[in-house]
Amino acid sequence: MELNRFTTFFVLFLLVFSQSGALFSASANGQGGSVYLFSNGSGSITIPLVANQTDTNFSLEVPRNVTFEAAHFYINVDHNDASPGQVALDVNQDGVKEWAFEGAGFGDIGNQNTFFNDYTAEDVYSTGGASSMPFYIPYASSIETATASLNFTSEVSAGLRQTGQLTTYESGDFDNDSFDEIVVLSTVQSVTNSQAAISILDWDATAGVTSSSWVPTCGSSNALSVADINGDNYSDVISVAPSANLVCVHLYDANNNTLGNATPISLSSGLISALVGDIVGNGGADILSIHQNGIVSFREYDTRRNTFSDNSTVTIDINGTATPAQLVGLTGDYFEGSQGDFTLIVVDSLGHSSQISWSNGVISATGDTMDGLSDNLVLGDIDFDGDIDIFSPTLQGYTLAENTASGWSTTSVLSNLIFDNTTMADHDNNGAMSLFVPQLDSVDGNAQTLDGNLTMYNITLSSVNATMDTLEPWTSPTDSMFVDMNGDGQMEHIVSAGEDTVFGLFIGSWESIGVDFDLDGQLDLTAEGYAGDNALGTSPLSVIDDLSLMTNLLVSQLSSQSSQPMDYDIEMTSLIFDFASMGHGTFNVSSLDIGYDIDFLVENNPAAQGNLTNIINQLQTAGSGTIVIDLPFTSTKNGSLHASGLSADYIPGAPNLALPPAPVLQLEILTHEMVSFSWQDEIEFGDGFIEFEVFRVVSGGVLDLNNPTLSTEINSTIDPNFAPGESYDYVVRSLHLYGVTSNLSARLSVTIPFPAPPSAVQGMTVVDTPDDNGSSFDVAWNASLDAPSEYRVFVEAFEILTLENLTELATTTTSSASGIFSMNITTTGDGTPLIDRTDYWVAVVAYDEYGNTSEQFSSVGPVYTLNNSLRQSNLTLNLSSSGSYSSTSFEMSALDSLNITVTLGSEGLPLPSQDLTMLFEAGNFLYSMQGTTDENGVWYAVSVDDLTELSASFSEFLGEASISVDYAGTAGSESIQPADESSLILTGMGVLRATLSHSSEPVELNETGYYSVEATITPELPSQSSVLANVEYDWSLTNETGNITESGTVEVKGGKVSLTGISNAHGTLHFAPSDGQSWFLVTPESYSYSFAAHTVNETENGTENQTTNQTDNQTNPPAFPDVTLAGSVSCEAVTYAWEGDGTDSPITCTITNPNPFAVQVGFTWKNIPTILPPISFEPSPLPSSGPVLTIPANGTLEVEFTPVRNGPSDGLFPGMQGVGYELSLTCFDDGTDNCTGMTSSSAATEGELQWTLSDPIIVPNSDNGDTSKDNSKGGSGALVGGIIAVLVLAGAGVAFVLLRSRPEEEDWFEAFDELDESEDMAPVAAPRSSRSLDEIRSSGDEFIAGEPPEERRRTLFDEVDGRGSVEDYSHEEEFESEDNTEEATEDDGTSVDENGTEWWEDEEGVWWYREEGMEDWAVWEE
Repeated sequence: MELNRFTTFFVLFLLVFSQSGALFSASANGQGGSVYLFSNGSGSITIPLVANQTDTNFSLEVPRNVTFEAAHFYINVDHNDASPGQVALDVNQDGVKEWAFEGAGFGDIGNQNTFFNDYTAEDVYSTGGASSMPFYIPYASSIETATASLNFTSEVSAGLRQTGQLTTYESGDFDNDSFDEIVVLSTVQSVTNSQAAISILDWDATAGVTSSSWVPTCGSSNALSVADINGDNYSDVISVAPSANLVCVHLYDANNNTLGNATPISLSSGLISALVGDIVGNGGADILSIHQNGIVSFREYDTRRNTFSDNSTVTIDINGTATPAQLVGLTGDYFEGSQGDFTLIVVDSLGHSSQISWSNGVISATGDTMDGLSDNLVLGDIDFDGDIDIFSPTLQGYTLAENTASGWSTTSVLSNLIFDNTTMADHDNNGAMSLFVPQLDSVDGNAQTLDGNLTMYNITLSSVNATMDTLEPWTSPTDSMFVDMNGDGQMEHIVSAGEDTVFGLFIGSWESIGVDFDLDGQLDLTAEGYAGDNALGTSPLSVIDDLSLMTNLLVSQLSSQSSQPMDYDIEMTSLIFDFASMGHGTFNVSSLDIGYDIDFLVENNPAAQGNLTNIINQLQTAGSGTIVIDLPFTSTKNGSLHASGLSADYIPGAPNLALPPAPVLQLEILTHEMVSFSWQDEIEFGDGFIEFEVFRVVSGGVLDLNNPTLSTEINSTIDPNFAPGESYDYVVRSLHLYGVTSNLSARLSVTIPFPAPPSAVQGMTVVDTPDDNGSSFDVAWNASLDAPSEYRVFVEAFEILTLENLTELATTTTSSASGIFSMNITTTGDGTPLIDRTDYWVAVVAYDEYGNTSEQFSSVGPVYTLNNSLRQSNLTLNLSSSGSYSSTSFEMSALDSLNITVTLGSEGLPLPSQDLTMLFEAGNFLYSMQGTTDENGVWYAVSVDDLTELSASFSEFLGEASISVDYAGTAGSESIQPADESSLILTGMGVLRATLSHSSEPVELNETGYYSVEATITPELPSQSSVLANVEYDWSLTNETGNITESGTVEVKGGKVSLTGISNAHGTLHFAPSDGQSWFLVTPESYSYSFAAHTVNETENGTENQTTNQTDNQTNPPAFPDVTLAGSVSCEAVTYAWEGDGTDSPITCTITNPNPFAVQVGFTWKNIPTILPPISFEPSPLPSSGPVLTIPANGTLEVEFTPVRNGPSDGLFPGMQGVGYELSLTCFDDGTDNCTGMTSSSAATEGELQWTLSDPIIVPNSDNGDTSKDNSKGGSGALVGGIIAVLVLAGAGVAFVLLRSRPEEEDWFEAFDELDESEDMAPVAAPRSSRSLDEIRSSGDEFIAGEPPEERRRTLFDEVDGRGSVEDYSHEEEFESEDNTEEATEDDGTSVDENGTEWWEDEEGVWWYREEGMEDWAVWEE
C-alpha cells in the first residue's frame, strides 16, 4: 500500500516537473534562463474582450528569486477580426499602464474610423482646393481595405426655392455687397396678395438664399429692368407695363435693406418696351423706351431732384425711307465692355436694327445698323474678346452678330431649330459659350417626377450646333438665367420651373469636383453635377469609388509619409484626402473605414517603471517556485486580440528593492520671475539611485506620474516657467534601478507674486474724428516705458475716477513701430453709440501681462464728438403780400406789402447763425440783401408795407421777376455740423399798376372824318412814368356791324395814349394793352371811343348842309391818301463830357408817322466816314440790312443812339455838335394794294442828330500878367484865339468827317466849320461891335490893315475841307498871297482871306470881320 502511494506521488511529481520544464528554459539550479510560453503553455493566445471590462484570463508564470534582464511579447492585429476598439494592459491594475493603444485619432485597433479630432465625419470648406482633417494609420501597418463616403454641397446649395408662379426675373446687386441678387415679378394674386408684385432673392453665407416680402408694383407689368438709377451704388428696378404706358420705379432703400415702394412714371403712348440704363454716362440710369410709329423715348434721371426729366425722343424710320418704322425689339448694354458707353439697340418689324447713343446732349441713331434680327436678342461674349455679341433667332433660322472694332458683322443661318427663351452662358466656367433652350416635350403634372430639360447647343460666331448634353435642374423648366450669386466664379443656374402646385426658381451651380488619395497632384476620382444638401430636393454631389482605388492609393501615400512616435513604442503616420472643386462649397467625409494588419511590441512604457521587465522584477520574491503575473486587458468595444512572441530572459538572484526615503522640500526663492526649492542630498536615497522626478500641477491638481515636469540628478531645482498670480503644487520623488521609486514628497504649495504694475500712460489726446459722420473720437497716447502687455481704453459719460465696475471699450497690444498708439472710438464701454455734442471722459490704462495696473491712470474729459460730414441743407421760403402770391409764384407792384421768412435746415434740424443772401431780380433790376438765421434757423428777411421801403429803386421791379435765396454752406464748428450750399428761387412778376383816364364823350370827327383821341395813364409812382414809354396798346376800329376795319399798335408817349385817324360816326375805336406786357396792370384794362359826326356851323350854306345831312347816313370810307407824308424826329437833349468817364447815355429819339397807314422805316447816315470820328453813334433798333421795321398808322417809334468813344475829343470844339441823317417813310402794304395806287408812296426828310460837348477842363495859368484894360480886351481875344488854334491844330487829321460832309468828297470838316461858325464860334453881336465901316471910322477907331486873326488863317483843316493842298501850298505863295491881299485892300485898310471874308483890326487890337452878304461889320469873338 505504501509502495503504491509513493509510486502515485512520484508519477504526479514527474508530470508537474515535466510541465514546468516547458515554461522555463533552465531549472532553479542557480542558472539563468528564459520564458517563452504564456501560463497556459502556449506560445500565442487569443484574448476575447468585452467592452469596458477587464480580462484576466491570461497571465505569465515566472520563477522566483531571479532578476529579469529583458521581457516582451507582441499584440497581433488582424483587420478581419472584430476590433475591440482601443485597448490597454495594466499588469498591477494600479493605473500605470504597461501598454496601450489609445488616444485621440487612434480609432479602433486594426480599423481606423476617426480623424485627428476623434470625429467620425468631417466637413471641409473648399474655395477650389482643400484637404481633409488628417487621420492616423500605424506606420508599420499594411492597409488592406479602405472606404469612405465623399460628398460635396455647393456654397449656394442647389435646389428649388418655392416662390409660386413667376412672370419674369432679372438680376442686380441690390444690397451693394458685390454679389448679384435675383428680383422676381409675379402677377399671380394668390402668390403676392396683389395684382403684381416684386421680391428679391438674396444669398449670404449665414442664411443661404432668402427672399424679401412682396412689394406691389404696376398692375399690368410684364417685364423688369435693373440698374443703379440714382447713382448710390445700389441697384434699383423698374417694372414695365406697356398696356398702361407706364413704368413703376423701385429705388432700393439701403437704410432698411428693402425695395422701395413703386413710383409710377408715365411714358408716351404706344409703349412697346422699356428698360433703364445710364446712356448719359452721369452715374444715374435713365428710362429708355420704344413706342409705336418708330419713336425711341428717353427720360434722364435728375440726381439732384430725384426725378425723371421730360420725354426726349428720336424717330427711327424704315431703312432708306422717311416712313417711321414699327419697332418690335429693344435691348441695351455696355457692348464695348465695362469701360465703354451704354448703348441701345432697337429692332423694327423688318429685322433692321438701329443703334442709339448719347451725343451732344441728345439721343440719336449712330448709323451703326444690322439686318436679319428679331425682337429676341440674346447677348453674350461669344468669342471671349471682352465685348458683347448678339444671337437672334428668327423665323427662318438665326443671325449671329459679331461686335468688331469697325462695327457689327452679321451671319444669318437657315435652320429649323427652335430657340424660345434661349439663354447664352458659360455655364460650367470652361471657357466656352453655350446656348440653353428649355425643352418641355411632356408634362405629367407630378412635381416629384422629372420632366423636360435645358438642352445645350454649342455656339460660335458662325454657327450653332446641337449636342447630346442636357441639364436637368428641376422638372418642367421654362426659362433660365446664369448669375454668380456668391462670387466664386461659378454661375448659379437660375431656372424657373415646376408643375402641379410646386413652382419657383431652381438655383444651383454646375459643379465639378475630385479627390486625390495618393497626393500626387492628380485627381483620382471625379464627379460633376448640381450639388445640394437634400433640404431643397437636390442631393449632394458624390464621388464614387467603384473600382476600390482608395486602398492602393492610400498604401502609396502611407509609404511616402514619415512617422510620428507615440507612447508604448507605437509609431503613427497621418494621412489626408486632397479635394478640388470648381466653385465654393463643402466636402463631407464620413463612414471612414480603413482596415490594416500590424504587430505591436509590448515592452516599453512611459511610466516610472519604464518597461515590462521592471514590473516583473518589482513583483519578484525570495524563495523557490514560480510567480503567476496576470495580464489584465481592457477594451472599449467587444472584440478580440492575439498575443504571441513572448520572450523573458532572467539571471539567478532577486534584485535589491529597498524603498528609498521620501524627499522633503524646502522653498528657497519665490519671485515673479522664479521659484527655487531643494531637498535632501541624493546620497541619502540609497543604492541604485538614477535621478529625481519633479512634478508641478496647479494647486490641488492631479499628478500625471508618467509625465514629470522635469528630471534632475541634483537635490534642487529652479522653475522660471509660470504665470505670476497663479498657485502651484510641487512634488518630488527619487527614481532607482528596476523602476523602483521613493514615495512622493509632501506638496510644496506656492503662489507666484506679480511684478510692479506699469505707470500711467503719457501724452494722451482725445480729439473729434475729422471729416467723419460724427459719433467718433480719435485717441492717441505715447508708448509706456514700462513695456506693458496691453492698454485698455475706457469711455464713459461721467468722469472716470476709478476703474472699479467699469468695462473697457477696447484693448490694444503694445506693438507700435512709431512709439505712438492710436485708435478710433465710436461707443462707450457698454457698447452705447456716442452721441454728438455730449460730454464724455476717456481713460487709457496700461496693464501688464497679468492684468495689473497702477492706481494712477490717464483720463481726458469732458470731450465730445462732432458730425463733420457734409450734409445737405434745404431752404424754405414763406412769402405773403398784398399782391397775389402762392407757394410757387407771386405778382407784386412797388407799393405792395411784402413779408418773407426763410427757414434753413438740414436733416430735419435747424441751422442757426447762418448767413443768407436774398436777391430780387427783374430785367436789369437787382436788389440784394443779407441776413442771418436765428436759433430756429429762421431769417425774418422782409416785412414792409410797400417795397419802396426797402429801396426806392423797386419802382423798376418790373417784368419777369425772381426772388432767390442762396446759402453758401458752412464748414462746421463746435456747435454745428458742416452743411452743403443750397439755394431756392421763387419766380413771379413785378407789375406796374396804373390808372387810365379818358373822355367818355363821343369824339367829334372833323369835316373830313379825321379824329384825334388821347388818354392819360397815371402810374402808382411818378418815377415810373418813364417806364410807360415802353407800353404799347393795340387799337382797332370797328364799324356798326362790329367788324374791324382798321387796327394797329400805338405806344404810350409822355404818359398818354394818342391816336389820330379817319373814321365815320358809326365807328368805335377800341384800345387794350398789347400782349406780352403782363407786367403792366392798368385800370381800366381796355377802353373805347365812339364818334360823333362833324357839326356844321349854322351860317354855312343851307343847301350844302342839307346835302351833307343826306349823305351822312351813307357809309363812305375815307379815301386812301395819295401821297406819303414825311416823318419827323424829335430827340432829347444830351450833353457829353469832354473826356469819356463811362457815364455816356444814349440819345433817345421819337420818330412820328403822320400818316393814317403803317409805314416802313428807312434810315441812313448822310455820310459814312472811312476814319471813325472821336464820337460816333450806333442806332437801335433802326435796321440796316435786317428785318423790315414798321411804324403803325399815326404811331411812333422810339429809337436810341448809343454813343461810341473812338478816341479823345481833341479834334472837336466844345458846344453843339451834329451828324446828318436821312429818314424815309414808305407806305407799308398790308395786302390791300392801297400803296401801289399812290402817286408818291415814300417821303424822305433830312435832319441832324445833335448833342452838346462839354468844355475841356483847362488848368489856369499861374503867371502874373498885366491886368490892364488893354490887356483884358486885346488879350482875351488872343487867349481865346490861341486856345482855339491849339485845339484846331491838335485835332488835325482826326476823322470828324461824320459831322458834316461834302457831298462830292464825303468830307465832314466843312460842315464842322459851318457848325462852328453858326453855333460855337459865331460872332457875338455887341452894341459897339456891329456897325458899318464908316461908323467905325467916324467913331475915331484907328484902322489897322493886316492879316486876319491866326484862328481864321488857312490851316490843316482847310486842306481837309478841300480849300487847299499841302503839296501846293508854300511859304512863298503865302507871302505872295499876303502881298496881293494887302494890295487889294490898300485903299480902305481891309484884307480879304481865301474864303472871301473881309478883316480889319482897330487900334485896340480888336478884329472886325464881314462875310459875304453882310452889310455891317462885326467884332470877332469866340
